[in-house]
Amino acid sequence: MYIEGMSSFRTQTMDFQLDVYFQQFWKDPRLAHNESRRVLVRDKSILNMMWHPDVYFANARIAEFHTVTQPNFLVWIESDGSILYDTRISLVVLCTLNLEKWPLDSQRCNLRILSYAYDTDQLEIEWIGTDPITRNAGLE
Repeated sequence: MYIEGMSSFRTQTMDFQLDVYFQQFWKDPRLAHNESRRVLVRDKSILNMMWHPDVYFANARIAEFHTVTQPNFLVWIESDGSILYDTRISLVVLCTLNLEKWPLDSQRCNLRILSYAYDTDQLEIEWIGTDPITRNAGLE
């Protein structure tokens, strides 16, 4: 996940805005191919025909895919059937705040990522690498 921006931290509604590039990796041997290079998919109808994890953001009040000027997503299919799916999403995320010590407090807001239909026997969600979340260097 690459965090492009965070803004609008609101105490009245206890939420904030988040703009991310969200990447998912999985392997589907049915999509293995003999091409010499990975295959790029940019057609949403093809993505909709493929199996892909049904993850969602459990504590998001609003989540929207970016579509200007084209849908902001890509799918790379490697020859062994490994898939990279990357999409840009804007969210309004619920964050229950404890304001007892305000303005001398510190808050922690989580983004809960879950599968909608599959349990952990069928789908495991895990971060890859030691620093799976990066952010825009200009983010303060």
